[in-house]
Amino acid sequence: MRKTSVLAAMASAFLLMLLSCGDEPGRVDSLETLTVNVKVPGTLIDNVKPEELVEAKCLIVRGDINCVDLAHIRNFGYAPDEHGNAPVKELLDMSGCNIVDGESEEFGISEKDVLSGLGWIKCKDIRLPESIRAIGYSALSYVETRTVRIPDKVESIGIGAFAHSCVSEMDIPSTVKSMGRFVFWDCQQLRRISLPEMKEIPFGAFSGCALEQVHIPEGVEIIGDGAFEGCRMLSELTLPRSLKKIGMSAFVSCESLKSLTVPEGIAEISEYAFGDNFLKSPLKELHYQAKEPCWIYGVTVVAGVEDCVLYVPRSSLFRFEVSGNWGFKDVAGE
Repeated sequence: MRKTSVLAAMASAFLLMLLSCGDEPGRVDSLETLTVNVKVPGTLIDNVKPEELVEAKCLIVRGDINCVDLAHIRNFGYAPDEHGNAPVKELLDMSGCNIVDGESEEFGISEKDVLSGLGWIKCKDIRLPESIRAIGYSALSYVETRTVRIPDKVESIGIGAFAHSCVSEMDIPSTVKSMGRFVFWDCQQLRRISLPEMKEIPFGAFSGCALEQVHIPEGVEIIGDGAFEGCRMLSELTLPRSLKKIGMSAFVSCESLKSLTVPEGIAEISEYAFGDNFLKSPLKELHYQAKEPCWIYGVTVVAGVEDCVLYVPRSSLFRFEVSGNWGFKDVAGE
């Protein structure tokens, strides 16, 4: 009896192994996993049989690939069958790929070590090439995967790279020094982001995201226009001492943000940073650590802050009071 139960357990373990999607890169664990080794860039499609693709839920690609291969990979993970399903549903593993220069009239161009053209992929798990140094324009927009690990060699992330995607969390490595506009725009499931040290949070970077807490690291000097606009769940925000400028509409429609501390080194805050003539800011307290007002020259009213109390250093309270309250409910010392 005991021998039978041991054999049954071994059989169950074996079946689980067969049904897995390949924890070890390059290993074929089941008929549902297709591994393709590309020996010549642009020939991936020549190594894939239609009947294999129909069965595959997981695709592992190895070797040097170019724009032609990237286009076919995208189709494998996006183009629906007669039932509306993409062929590769579970895993797209490109960790062993190298992206090389390429040009095609039909599929455009590819640049060495720059990821591009994988938008709309429906796979649950995407593993990016470890060798890439940049993620290009709209490279992973609209993808349905919840988590994407950015390789440690990546230095830049392009405009709209993850826009409208389903990513729910993201750790951006310290190697990344710049991001493009709208990089995570309208990622409505993005609740957590870990940012590296960089000079600027760009225009519209996280507009429309579901972020709840954000820590902006030291080194950031500019929060661009609309950077966090429409982050309705954002309730906790830490600004760095290095911050110099907060742009227009940076925190408009952040409905859960009730209190904010602005560091001493701030040099410029847009008059429309927190609200506008039609949208009232939810802020109740703005703790302003600088000793001098920094509103743009000529501004007499900061829009949308009529329900917010401006707290300033007690030693500077008189200086602020004689300059006017800029539309705040009150100005108080602390």
